[in-house]
Amino acid sequence: MAAARQVPATTAIVCDDAAHGLIREAKEAALLAVGSRGHGGFHDLLLGSTSLQTAMHATCPVAVIRPRTAPDPDEGRRIVLGVDGSPRSAAAARVAFELASLHGIGLTVLHTWVGSLSEATAGLDAQDALEVRARMVLNDALAPWLSRYPEVDVRKLVLKQTAARALVEASAGAETVVVGCRGRGGFASLMLGSVSHALVHHAGCPVVVVHE
Repeated sequence: MAAARQVPATTAIVCDDAAHGLIREAKEAALLAVGSRGHGGFHDLLLGSTSLQTAMHATCPVAVIRPRTAPDPDEGRRIVLGVDGSPRSAAAARVAFELASLHGIGLTVLHTWVGSLSEATAGLDAQDALEVRARMVLNDALAPWLSRYPEVDVRKLVLKQTAARALVEASAGAETVVVGCRGRGGFASLMLGSVSHALVHHAGCPVVVVHE
């Protein structure tokens, strides 16, 4: 708190449930920050936690503050970014590069791919083609930002793995993991899960979910 004494702050008491109140109040905000867990229990599991609902439905970037696992001393401080070539991941890339540049730390960028059964049985050539395409997606997603932020140390990773698992694993010891939100929400995504859902509940560091 001592370091934040010079930050202007206002307070408000809102008559609403936590998620809806925060989402409404943050419509003009640059960032909404929430904790990763409240009271818990069956009610939160069934209806979705405040952190998950705000991450899915807020109109500004949402930072879910999760406990940070111990970093690897050989890795140094790094931000992890997940990209898939979509406009929402471009918005996430902008935030990740801004944070990395502001704090003078490295950026690890992940793109994942998983071949279908027909592609997997087609042999090595099909697998190679899928990986080449994945690397092209990653390079295209990074191209606008590498020239804009040449001071940022960027590490590229293309993994044959699900995005949720790869990002949760990469988040261990990171400063922050940044992803875009697909913005659909609703009962289906709550029950079936998503990359944002997995990170909000399992990441080893704070998570920033960026909306397009």
